Amino acid sequence: NQYIDLTLGISGTLYTAPLDGYIVCSLFTTSDGSMVELLNEANGLCSRAPGVTGSLLARVFFPVRKGDAVKVNYTNVNNINFFRFIYAEGAKPN
Repeated sequence: NQYIDLTLGISGTLYTAPLDGYIVCSLFTTSDGSMVELLNEANGLCSRAPGVTGSLLARVFFPVRKGDAVKVNYTNVNNINFFRFIYAEGAKPN
């Protein structure tokens, strides 16, 4: 039940997980072909949410381990609903 809000950079920006947990990205799409994707650079796992039409939420929920570098890719989005790191149960933030 603890999380920190992250600042979304340009598409392709890398984020490092501070502890075990989840990265959650929720963006409003602008057109057909929109998408949000999280790619774990350490192990190659990827999760993608396509935006089927404009003005919808594309959401991705992605498990990470402490130190994982995750690349956030997106296209055709115009607003951030939220972008955050959620601590895993038992993970203690400083």
